[in-house]
Amino acid sequence: MRTRMDRIRHTLLFEAVLMVLLILILPPLLGVSVQKIGGLSVIMSMLAMGSNFAYNVMFDKILLALGKPLLPRPFITRAVHAVCFELLFAALTIPVIMWWLNFTFIEAIIYDAGFLVGIPVYAFLFNLTYDTVFPLPQHPVPAEQNS
Repeated sequence: MRTRMDRIRHTLLFEAVLMVLLILILPPLLGVSVQKIGGLSVIMSMLAMGSNFAYNVMFDKILLALGKPLLPRPFITRAVHAVCFELLFAALTIPVIMWWLNFTFIEAIIYDAGFLVGIPVYAFLFNLTYDTVFPLPQHPVPAEQNS
């Protein structure tokens, strides 16, 4: 499993890269001020960091409990990981979007739908890149398991 410090680095990098992308892309696309999107991004980032950290640790523990290797992760495992996190996160963010942007429930769902489509793609690509740039350390296999 990854170390606590590695998980913290993963979470901080995930959120920082995402916030930069959102602040660059959303204001001109939605006609919303950079300050409004920036503030919402910070709020959502704080929610995401806590839930992302806990979710990733729990996901790894579930994989280990099921006897599945942590790496390599097949496409389906990565896809399930990303989609399940985004569904959980939507349940947290829709009320925040409603409050911060003064949206109705339906408007917040529509706004959040863009994230539900885009963020799993981002999460998939980010995690694939992260595992490549920061691979898990390889531990030698004990001699009795080599035969």
